[in-house]
This record gives sequence, structure tokens and C-alpha cells, in this order.
Amino acid sequence: MLNQAIVVGRFVRYEDDGIVLKVQAKETYEDWYIPVKVSHSILTNIRAYCTIGDIVGVKGHLEHNNVLVGEKITFLSSKGGEYNDSSSIQEGTETEG
Repeated sequence: MLNQAIVVGRFVRYEDDGIVLKVQAKETYEDWYIPVKVSHSILTNIRAYCTIGDIVGVKGHLEHNNVLVGEKITFLSSKGGEYNDSSSIQEGTETEG
């Protein structure tokens, strides 16, 4: 069985083991808050390169209780709307600073 998800949303806050994205539902236009669990190395890079309000893409899979486990995070744009060269972080890779 295939278990893969891709979500694009606005980064709204940190949690102990990840981040939370705000996504607007297509049909109802209500906001959904999706918790994204990530590895320690990805969370470290998110803290270094992303700020609250940035738009990010997450590729991962769903676990029980509908928690998204992020395997790759792509920074799409900053809060100010500037293009951010679509930098990506995957588990097990280091980003040069």
C-alpha cells in the first residue's frame, strides 16, 4: 500500500518534535492546522533557515492519528513574499551555511 503525502502550507509554529503548517481547505476556505513531525536534523535546519510565516512544502507519509512525518522540507517563499530559491532539506543531508 502506498502512503505518501505532499502538503504546502504556511509555517505557523514549532512543536517539540516538529512544526505546524496552516493550510486552507479548498472547498470550505477554512484553515487546517497540520502537525508535521520531523527528525532532529531537519528541525535544526528549519530553525536555522525558516521563519514563522514562510511557505513550505512537505513531502512525507502519514502515521496513526493523521500525523504527517516530513521526510523532505522545501522552502518556497518567505513571509514577505520574496522568492527563496526553493531550498530543500532532506533527512540525512547537511545544508551549508
